[in-house]
Amino acid sequence: MSQNRVVVVEGAVCASRPIVIRIRDGKLTSENVGSEKEECIDLPKKTCRTKDRGIYMSQWLTWAKRIQALSQAGLTFTRDQYDRERYEELQEIAREMYERHSDLSNEAISQLVHVDGYPTPKLDVRGVIFKDDRILLVKERSDGLWTLPGGFCEVNRSPASNIIKEVEEEAGLDVIPVRLLALFDMHEHPHPPLSEHYYKLFLECALIGDEEGSAGLETSDVGFFERDALPDLSLARNTLEQIHMCFDAHWQEEDWTTLFD
Repeated sequence: MSQNRVVVVEGAVCASRPIVIRIRDGKLTSENVGSEKEECIDLPKKTCRTKDRGIYMSQWLTWAKRIQALSQAGLTFTRDQYDRERYEELQEIAREMYERHSDLSNEAISQLVHVDGYPTPKLDVRGVIFKDDRILLVKERSDGLWTLPGGFCEVNRSPASNIIKEVEEEAGLDVIPVRLLALFDMHEHPHPPLSEHYYKLFLECALIGDEEGSAGLETSDVGFFERDALPDLSLARNTLEQIHMCFDAHWQEEDWTTLFD
C-alpha cells in the first residue's frame, strides 16, 4: 500500500461535508473537509506472527471491512460518476489492506471486496440441544474442534427450518426449535478475527427421540457434554462464555430473557 494516499469521499453514506481518508506515514487519518479537527490513528508498522498478531489483524480487518462497506453502499446508491470512481478506489484500498495484513486468498478477498447491493452482516444460526443436562456439540472436520451444530442461514429458509436442517446434517438428530436464547454480534464477543461480519443466533431445540446422534460430512464426532467437562471449542463458531450462557438459559427455563447486543 502506498505510504501517502488521499481519497475524498462524498455522497449518500457520508456526512454533510466530504470526508477525507488519508494513509500517510504509517497513520490512518480521517476528517471532514472544512473542519479543523482531524482524527489520527497509529497503525502497526508490520503484521507479525506473534501472540500480538491477532490484535493487529483484528484492527486491520475492522478498518478494511468498514472502508469496504462504506464504498459498497456508495456504489449502490450514487448516481454520480465521479463519486463512483472514488468509491471504487476505496474498494481497492480495502483490497490492499486485506492483501498485506491477512492470510486470505485472492479469491476470498475478491468475494469480500466486490459484492452486489448494500452490504449487511451474515446470519449464523446455532442449535442448543440438551439431554440430561448435557449439551450437544459436534466436532468440526475443518479444525478438529467442537461447536454447537449450525451454520449460515440459507436463502428461502427461516432460522427455524435452517437449524433443523443443520442439526440433522451435522449430528444426525431430529429436533424442534422452541425458543430464541440470544442474538449476538460477533464483534461484541471474543471470537478470533474474521474477514466477514456475522450475527449469531442461538436457538434452543427439543430433541425428538433418544438417539445419541452420528457425524455427518462436515463433522467427525458427536457428543453430549456437561458444563464442567467441555472439550476444546472452535472459538470462531462459539466461545466458552456462549456455551455457559446456553447452560444458564436451560436451567432458568421460563425465567430466561432473550439476550441481544
